[in-house]
Amino acid sequence: MEDKIVLSESFLDHLPITIGINEFGKFVVKYSSENIKLLNFAEKIGVIRLLEIDYYKFERTITKMVENFLSIRPSVSYVEEFPYEQIVVEALHSERDHWIELAFNWMEALGVYNFSDDILAIITNKRISQRIRHKIVKLGNK
Repeated sequence: MEDKIVLSESFLDHLPITIGINEFGKFVVKYSSENIKLLNFAEKIGVIRLLEIDYYKFERTITKMVENFLSIRPSVSYVEEFPYEQIVVEALHSERDHWIELAFNWMEALGVYNFSDDILAIITNKRISQRIRHKIVKLGNK
């Protein structure tokens, strides 16, 4: 039996991702191409595509979802924190210049210091382009 999504919002026009909050106050994700299957963020999933969205716009939408959820489900006293940092870390570990570069804006918004180990790993990884490695050194020095 699947958890019931109480509130959700779709993101990205191409291959949409729906972020929802289930009846227990946990975030879940659903891909449009899948049947109504809920995936927990604890699993490794391809949500790094969310980095294509401006961080601040996305964060406002998630905050509003949480507020709306708590107003329609007052019996639930807590909604888990959205895993913004986990999405950035997944992108940084992808070893793909495109995703790493998209992660830069979210890293700045979340605080570059939260990713110091990841930055060091990128700087020393020769499979990542020199252009990206230099950009992340600059970002780390801010």
